[in-house]
Amino acid sequence: MTESSTSETAEKSAESAKALRTQQAQANRQVAKLRAAVRERDDRLRELEERLVALEGSTTYRFGRIVVGAARRPGRRATRLPRELYRLWKHRDAPQRPGQSSDFTRGRSEVFDREEDRLLAASPAALEGSVRQLVIAGVFGPSTTADLAGFARTLPLFPHDGGLVLESSDADLVLVDVTAGAPGGPWAYLGEPGMYDRERTLGTLLDAARGRDLPVVLWPAGRGDEGELGGAATAPGLSRLDWDAIAVPGVSLLRFNPAWGAERDRTPLVIDPGVRLPLGVRRAVDAITATIGARVADPTPAELPQLLRRHSVTVAATPAQVPEQLASGAFVLCPAAVAGALPADLRAHVHVVTDPAALPETLSAVPLYDPRLALRTLFLRHSAPVRLAELCERLGIDADPAAGRRVTVVADVGSAADAARLADDVLAQSHRPAEVAFAPGAGLPGGALTAVTARLAEHGVTVCTRSAGDPAGRSGTATPGEAPWVAPWPTGARVPESHLADLVCAAECSGADAVGPAAGAPDHTFVAAVEPALVRRELYETGGAPAGWSAQGARLMSLDSRG
Repeated sequence: MTESSTSETAEKSAESAKALRTQQAQANRQVAKLRAAVRERDDRLRELEERLVALEGSTTYRFGRIVVGAARRPGRRATRLPRELYRLWKHRDAPQRPGQSSDFTRGRSEVFDREEDRLLAASPAALEGSVRQLVIAGVFGPSTTADLAGFARTLPLFPHDGGLVLESSDADLVLVDVTAGAPGGPWAYLGEPGMYDRERTLGTLLDAARGRDLPVVLWPAGRGDEGELGGAATAPGLSRLDWDAIAVPGVSLLRFNPAWGAERDRTPLVIDPGVRLPLGVRRAVDAITATIGARVADPTPAELPQLLRRHSVTVAATPAQVPEQLASGAFVLCPAAVAGALPADLRAHVHVVTDPAALPETLSAVPLYDPRLALRTLFLRHSAPVRLAELCERLGIDADPAAGRRVTVVADVGSAADAARLADDVLAQSHRPAEVAFAPGAGLPGGALTAVTARLAEHGVTVCTRSAGDPAGRSGTATPGEAPWVAPWPTGARVPESHLADLVCAAECSGADAVGPAAGAPDHTFVAAVEPALVRRELYETGGAPAGWSAQGARLMSLDSRG
């Protein structure tokens, strides 16, 4: 009985093993078929890619792409059309390397499983439904990323992987900062004579950008019109390249700002410009330095903002130093030659030194200096988001780097006179709000409301109504509008035209959550409580009293915009 059971068990085991071997053989054959199909597909795909590369590299295709691009964007591409056609004719017989395209197509599949995934690589915020930022890929200098922080998303391109990063992101433009050629960086000596490998790598990147119809922009060290005072504003190897635009860098008020809580050092400060100055300017700077006993420093880009905030008086050796020194709240001294190279609106905020012997008397007025006028000028005309917005408009890029400055004004309007005064004050603002949300009172005639709405809408200001609530933000209800800032509006008196500009400028400088006057506190200092004049929308809609905002971790900045 036992022997019979054992034999039956052995037979069943043998049959099971045989069935498993049969199934494994079938699976192996199926895997072999799939592998063969994959290899066949890969071979066919490789062949199609090579044929596509050959087609895209043909003179006929490139000619058509150049002409179509010029027709689509005549303002920007038409001026380059003759030069591009000449370059195409010149290299018409150049051999094309098989299996490789100028757009780095082979690197694409190694990073992304699906082609559409690359569209989200540069802007993860797109997954969250938020406003799309300007995306800038480029060859950046030591401080470029910090200067653009908060206004654009940056994608640094390095010599070893720039092509892959550029292809795997959905950039709006490619920017080349001339300071990227500073010694010690990955693009060290870019544009300098003899550094052909760097120029060749950059040329490949720019060709890839143009292949994707991305504008290429040069970011000089200054405005580009300072002459000798600009120093090495543009490296020789970069000045001869073909650029879609030469952008004018703006000062980052988030990086350079006057928010300094401690007492400032009264010792004047001179920052080594790092460029060779004309003899007359160098002698003038030396004379000023010797007369007032200024300290000469050579900080790194990361140390520069804090160093400028620590000093109350600075000496500008180049025009490019003036905006960042003014933004730091310093009293700026300028030799006559440096001041002469400044725009008129900035020249009005510096002290032009013509006689160094008279400087001790001039410096006696430093404690009375108010940096607000200079900050207002920088905010409205020379800041980074303003310059980036101008660049986007010039290149036809659908992005708004200044979207973070949009304001919704909230006000309670009880009479026709209040409504008219509100419209007058809003339209007179140097930084005009994007939206006005007001609560009409019982005594407001319907005709007055209609007239004010039409007048504001005519000037591009969106108008909406809200329920009457606490203007200080304690209602706990959502405020109409989409702007990131909310400004409770004082309707009882006239509001100066600089009201919103000063408030938003202070918020941008400090990164504060609320800005307004604080009893006994000087302007541009962090305090525990303010009378809210400008508040982040999220904080305004929390429903809490302003007295408790600081305890919730909110950053409050003191500024009396009506003073």
